[in-house]
Amino acid sequence: MFYLCVQIFRVLSDIILTFFLPGAMPRVSVNRSRGNHRGVATIHDPLLYDEEPMSKDRQKFLIICIFDVSLAVLLWLLSTVTKSDDWPSAFIQEIDIFEAKFLQVSLFDIVIVAFLRTTVLLICFAWLRVNHWLPVAITTGVTTLYISIKALFFFTKTNSQLPPYLMILASFTNAWIELWLLPFRVLAHERRDDESIIETPPTEATAVRSLHSHTTEDEFRSALENSSDEDDDQLGRLPISTLNSFFRLTADIKRQCLDNMTRVEQVAKERILDIPNWKSINNIPEMRYSDTLNSYYCKREFTCSPKGLFLASWKDNAQWNVQVKSTSVLYPLDQKTELVRIVSQPAMNGYIASRDFVDVRKVLTDESGEGYLCLYASVDEAISCLVPAAAGLVRGINGVNVVRITKSEANPANSVFEFVMCTDVKGKIPKMAIRSTTKSFLLGYLNALERHIAQNMNKYE
Repeated sequence: MFYLCVQIFRVLSDIILTFFLPGAMPRVSVNRSRGNHRGVATIHDPLLYDEEPMSKDRQKFLIICIFDVSLAVLLWLLSTVTKSDDWPSAFIQEIDIFEAKFLQVSLFDIVIVAFLRTTVLLICFAWLRVNHWLPVAITTGVTTLYISIKALFFFTKTNSQLPPYLMILASFTNAWIELWLLPFRVLAHERRDDESIIETPPTEATAVRSLHSHTTEDEFRSALENSSDEDDDQLGRLPISTLNSFFRLTADIKRQCLDNMTRVEQVAKERILDIPNWKSINNIPEMRYSDTLNSYYCKREFTCSPKGLFLASWKDNAQWNVQVKSTSVLYPLDQKTELVRIVSQPAMNGYIASRDFVDVRKVLTDESGEGYLCLYASVDEAISCLVPAAAGLVRGINGVNVVRITKSEANPANSVFEFVMCTDVKGKIPKMAIRSTTKSFLLGYLNALERHIAQNMNKYE
């Protein structure tokens, strides 16, 4: 019994640390595949398995379980102290479980039921890591049955005060909320996350090159400045097996991609001119939104050169952008354009699973070499369907996305970063849920870029 109490105390403390102070819990390198065998939690780390930490959804569920028993205790205290002026005697009468009329005069048994329910749920879902809803179904069923019997004995015409009613209803409601949360929220989100986590496909050095390593600083004007038409032709003739089941780049597909980018370039220039007419959603940094275009715009000034800002925001994007899981170049199309595949990380605390994008992107520079216009948008479905998506991964669509970098007019030593984002993540995601989180996402995006530049000032000055 003492050992079980110690374990429960460890579980409660680690839940609080993990939920409110994420940095307090040690980070471990894990394999996200739930299909693999899990290690057994140790006494020192009851919330950490050898292969996988606890999901945020499960942590929140356990917090609700703790709130359940805490609310029951609070309502019981309120009910007891309002019984009579001699509340010490009232407390003794409440906790006397051997009293003959205990069910008729005391609500302490509801507290006991809530405590036992919470203890069972903590042991099953925090310590043993059960991935089935049966334990919470049993606790909810037992609670419902006991409360129904309790109501028959306890409530009478003379015993019908408000606090007992609240306590009975709160315990009954919390039990059913837990039953609803676990299978339809916690376990469903965990399964969705598992399906979205994929292994990055193997690549050949000549076919799928890393987006952030194939250029040098001297080649910043174009992502593919050193590629040639001969290289493109040779790449297109590689057999499908060598390209790891990716499609062959035919002349017709290449033309469609380039035509698509030409349209994107024209639309991007029109939207940049129309940005002042968009709805303002934030002043510092400037942020705007177009409901018609479903596009967002943000702008911030950085203390670095335009070239340094381009290198940090575009070439070294994967070093600081935690929202991108992997980016690979499928084919170079010309000296400034390339066909890429991007896999995003789960968003909104796992509510939006990873998405897979097949985009065409282009980098343009002005004549002075101090201005950059970076464009990317998804290709037509006829082309994107040729790139197989991994099992369980939803293919998203990027609209016209623009990154514009210019020298600051107010301070020539600084540079201005402008970002127009237009993305459709697909799936049954409420638009209001996406809109409510996009502003904080863009703020975090700009702050992460600023921190990265500040930490590597020698490289980007």
